[in-house]
Amino acid sequence: MKPKQTSVRVKRGKRSPSKARGPVTDPGHWQHLCDVLREERDRLQMEVAQLRAERDQYKNAVYALLWETAKDIEIDKKAILAQMGQGQPLEEFIAELEAQGES
Repeated sequence: MKPKQTSVRVKRGKRSPSKARGPVTDPGHWQHLCDVLREERDRLQMEVAQLRAERDQYKNAVYALLWETAKDIEIDKKAILAQMGQGQPLEEFIAELEAQGES
């Protein structure tokens, strides 16, 4: 989910043409801008917390599925060690997979 882009628009008071490009000295302007930015920060922090909670739920679901699948598998370490070196080299296996993908 992509975060919603927001823009901050600040209402500026009327200024005389001579001060139109000068710095904003109205303390109310800066207070309003700070309030707007704080609200956006709080909203984004809440969104991050919600996304983290959602991520944790997905992660836990995947772990539960893997656990259910993995507990039915029996691993015989002696048999695995006995097979080492007797199989096809990895490079040949990859080449075979690539050849199958091309056909």
